Amino acid sequence: RADKARRVAPWSLGHPATSEQEFLRYASLGEAEYMKRAFNDAMAFIRENPEKFLWLFLQRMQHFWFNDFSGKDDSKKKLGLSLSVAGIGQLISILPVPFMLWGIVLALRRKTGVAPLLFFILSIPVAYYVTHAGLTRYRYPVEPMMILFASFGFSSLLMMVRRRILAQYKFSGLAVES
Repeated sequence: RADKARRVAPWSLGHPATSEQEFLRYASLGEAEYMKRAFNDAMAFIRENPEKFLWLFLQRMQHFWFNDFSGKDDSKKKLGLSLSVAGIGQLISILPVPFMLWGIVLALRRKTGVAPLLFFILSIPVAYYVTHAGLTRYRYPVEPMMILFASFGFSSLLMMVRRRILAQYKFSGLAVES
């Protein structure tokens, strides 16, 4: 099991829950010393591989907001879900993002005092970009704010479309009451 993981990604072996070797190291050192050494190992990796670290950071960021479409995450298959159900899950995870971005832009333009919410949405995930890979559940704390901004963005788009349609009818001479 460990040999297969080592071939896939050497850094993925670094957790005592997934590697017997790491668990033995953890058990012999104790938690405090293990964490100190793991931190030092991580910092050395970042210093020696800044491009790799940046690439991993950007991949985690993309995965956090847009989920994993690579097909590498087979957790839905393990649950016995069909591809169509898994695809719907992927779609649902990314659907609010463009509307959220539009809602944020509108809220900032209108100077509605959304800075604390925006700070929350953008800063909380940074810890997960740096430390965690592939755990979409870490997005749950920011999803209520995402939905808030997405709702604002979506409803603003609907109102904009409605105004344009009404303007076309008025321009064409048709009487439209709103």
